[in-house]
Amino acid sequence: MADHESGVGSSEGAPQAASIQVALAADHMSAEVTLDPGNAAMGIELTAVLSALAQAGVSHGVCEDALAAACAACAGGDVKQVRAAVGDMVQEGEDARFELLIAEHRERAPKLDAHGMIDFREQGEVPMVEVGQALMRRIPATAGRAGRDVCGQVLPARAGNDEPFSQPLVGAAPDIADANLLRATVRGQPVRLGNAVMVEPVFRIKEVNMATGNVHFDGTVQIDGDILPGMLVQASGDILVQGTIEGGVLEARGDIRAQGGAIAKSRLSADGSVMLRFVETSSVKAGLAIVIEDMALHSDLHAGAQITVGENSRQRGRLAGGTACAKMRIKVPQLGVPGAGLTRVQVGVDPELNARLAVLLTELDVHKQEADKLEKLVQLLSKNDPKGVLPRVQAAWQQALQVWGKALQEKEAIENQLALVLEARVETTVGVQGELDLSLGRQHVLLTRSFGTGYFSMQEDGSLSFTDATQSVVRLA
Repeated sequence: MADHESGVGSSEGAPQAASIQVALAADHMSAEVTLDPGNAAMGIELTAVLSALAQAGVSHGVCEDALAAACAACAGGDVKQVRAAVGDMVQEGEDARFELLIAEHRERAPKLDAHGMIDFREQGEVPMVEVGQALMRRIPATAGRAGRDVCGQVLPARAGNDEPFSQPLVGAAPDIADANLLRATVRGQPVRLGNAVMVEPVFRIKEVNMATGNVHFDGTVQIDGDILPGMLVQASGDILVQGTIEGGVLEARGDIRAQGGAIAKSRLSADGSVMLRFVETSSVKAGLAIVIEDMALHSDLHAGAQITVGENSRQRGRLAGGTACAKMRIKVPQLGVPGAGLTRVQVGVDPELNARLAVLLTELDVHKQEADKLEKLVQLLSKNDPKGVLPRVQAAWQQALQVWGKALQEKEAIENQLALVLEARVETTVGVQGELDLSLGRQHVLLTRSFGTGYFSMQEDGSLSFTDATQSVVRLA
């Protein structure tokens, strides 16, 4: 607080004159005054207080009513301390907000739960919207309101981030009369994508067989029955199957969801997630997650983030035979079955990142050599440059350094992602039986013994371990 003091109504022989003390807050957003009438019994006039405030630099937000009341109280000889002025606080602008106007929709980015697992909501029938239906309202950012301190200094406000609807808009467009209202332009399935809702046309068919032929559709495909052997279904959106996939091939840029399962060497690939009741002797690849309600037997499962088997089916849930590979986590009640053959499980490995890192290391060496050669050439030309090429060589050197620097940044980013192996784990809520080929990161171990409830993970020293339900740790390799 900065103090300023003024004397008021003093006279010769008076033992103690009245005083006004002004105290400014450090941020100049408030000021207080202390009024001491002394023993002159003359009181303090409001005009004197206002003059003292002005001398202290206070010119805004003065609380005259409070000061007048304090002056009146001083007439009785009391010392009064009162808030004399208050500044106007800055009101920062609010970012643009997006209000969803439809009750049911699909979302291509499921959220993580408290345990780091992806939380999938139960979804049955395809939600549908009609042409012209309101999908989302954009509430624009606000500019904010500037503040002002008690000394009259204007305090600028930060404007909110005024984001538009996410682009491109597919099957939706802003209302002609209201650019902040998004409406459906086609009938179909609403899908939330960032700060927008796209509407995918939905192609519905009873079954996919030789009579219907293969299906190629720009949107979502809903199949009310089964997909028979050898049939192909491709969709730019989701593929939703009410029945069983028997030897079929499914390719979706969204999700694949089947109420039944996949058997007989079916091949499923989705950029998003794959959710099935069961899978047997089939191949499943998902960019995000694979969720199997019951069991996965003798199949190849590859997920960008996680694989979950038997989450709500402790008795039937099992992963046995075949291969299961996920970057972060595999969770299953029963892992392996005696006599079912070898079960391969791999977490904390990203073949694409490892391959890119290998290429990047070679590129870094080339970029460094090029930058070093140009640096030496710059040094030589700085001493003797008869043809005047030094500026061009210097520019090439700087460009080479920039390319090398960007490659170093990419290398660091990849190494940081690969370091997430310490968070990768394989969880079992019942136990492990049979032969298990386990890989975490670059560590590998073949296990033939049984384990109970717990999880496999990598320790900070790089060793593999199993942590049981009592938190006891057994080192494996």
